[in-house]
Amino acid sequence: MKKALSILFFVIINYSFGQINYEESTFQAITFWDLKEKQNYDITISQYRIVKNDSILKNKIKYQVEIIVIDSTAKNYEIEWHFKNFVTTSNSKIKQEIDKIYEGIKIKYKTDELGVFEKITNLESVRKQIQKKLDNIKKENKSLSDLGSDFTKLEFFLKNKNSLENLFAKDINQFHYFHGVAFELNESQSAKMEVPNLLGGKPFDADITFEMTDINSEYEFAVLRMEQVVNSVELKKSVIEFLKKTRGYKGDYILEELKNEIRMATSMHNTGWPIYSSHIVDINLGDEQTVEIREIELIVDEN
Repeated sequence: MKKALSILFFVIINYSFGQINYEESTFQAITFWDLKEKQNYDITISQYRIVKNDSILKNKIKYQVEIIVIDSTAKNYEIEWHFKNFVTTSNSKIKQEIDKIYEGIKIKYKTDELGVFEKITNLESVRKQIQKKLDNIKKENKSLSDLGSDFTKLEFFLKNKNSLENLFAKDINQFHYFHGVAFELNESQSAKMEVPNLLGGKPFDADITFEMTDINSEYEFAVLRMEQVVNSVELKKSVIEFLKKTRGYKGDYILEELKNEIRMATSMHNTGWPIYSSHIVDINLGDEQTVEIREIELIVDEN
């Protein structure tokens, strides 16, 4: 009940712009945001390892972002995300520092007039801040072997121009994923698209399906869903190249079934602000299956 009242309060203070057409059961996610408008969100990342169909929680990270519209024109928004209040369940000191690497970081980026993400505008500044934090972690740990694979992967991504923006914009891409897309209730849309390759190679080909499964007239939001399946041949090739660079892979073990599947669901308010979004990544790299769930939830100030 408290959650419903919070959403109702958000609806009242953010008046309707008519993106939802109730008569035709259609919706287009568009950002109707004002200059200096601000929202706060909780973000939770839960990482699981799958062993014989049993899910084992590896780690959970919680933090908050303050999102501010810092510039607005007829063609663009410029937006700032301030990352703060990181908490992690990891028992490793180094892993904790890696999990909290974005603490205090501010990422600035542009979208088009619909809210479609375009680019990070302070990319080099953010890279330098993250690199400085990694250098400090390295100085504090004499044995490089103690740094672990998470440190190695992050350092690799920072040096790879193809994956740098994708790395910094993980949350942002999820937040803006459905902006600009037009939906009709229960009408499925399919497409073949290129999707970012965080391993540093060329983008992957993927089959993607979109659907709007609900329109809530009381609280003025729509439920939007997406499923994405990456081309398995391209995935295997990219994984092998990544393992060669980071683990010295020489073909000494066989990579069997590989998959990278993503499922996303977002409750999008009529103003273009997401109320809740979940992003589930299911990856099977042959010898290891992992599931990551990233949740973004609006914090409603009831005072």
